[in-house]
Amino acid sequence: MFIEKIERILDVCKGARTQCDNGGFVHPRNCSKCICPSGYGGALCNERPAGCGTVQHATRNWTILEDKLNGSKAGPDGFIRCNYWIKAPPGKGIEVEVMEVPVKYGVDGCTYAGVEIKTHPDPRRTGYRFCTNSFVGTKLMSNASTIPVITFILEDLLKPELLPDDYFDQEYEEENDDGSDEEHRDEDENQLPSGVKLKYRHL
Repeated sequence: MFIEKIERILDVCKGARTQCDNGGFVHPRNCSKCICPSGYGGALCNERPAGCGTVQHATRNWTILEDKLNGSKAGPDGFIRCNYWIKAPPGKGIEVEVMEVPVKYGVDGCTYAGVEIKTHPDPRRTGYRFCTNSFVGTKLMSNASTIPVITFILEDLLKPELLPDDYFDQEYEEENDDGSDEEHRDEDENQLPSGVKLKYRHL
């Protein structure tokens, strides 16, 4: 029954001439527009989403992209997001290296804050998400000439008065030189990176 309902919704725009790009699909309540995957916007999913973020043009030399995770109004889900596009000349791929992530808010799954880099050939898929030190130095490469980069943070994290007193009293494990794990406790969260820093170039 659920599948049939979805099919009926999609049939509403069956005769529409709207051509959605980047894996988007026609909006059933407005057949002249598309519903877009994350990182894509505009009526046809061929533009950078409105709001904070910019289009970055890659060259052969490394270029830095920095985001402080405080540059936009939160959406209905309570997250602040900024959308960047890294663009290379036609026919050129892109390489991205993670330099700094919001370790201050880092947890498994990056549920509170982080950066998402979409390098998969299928633009509908969620990109790689980073928010812990273990991913610093990670390099991603894509044959596409445009890569969406999405920074995100739960708005409440920017309002300490809304957080429990022990929120930053977190322990994490770090691997020693001998391969063993040792527990650490963050004593001063203000010294931890709370933004995103990447470098990129075209291939």
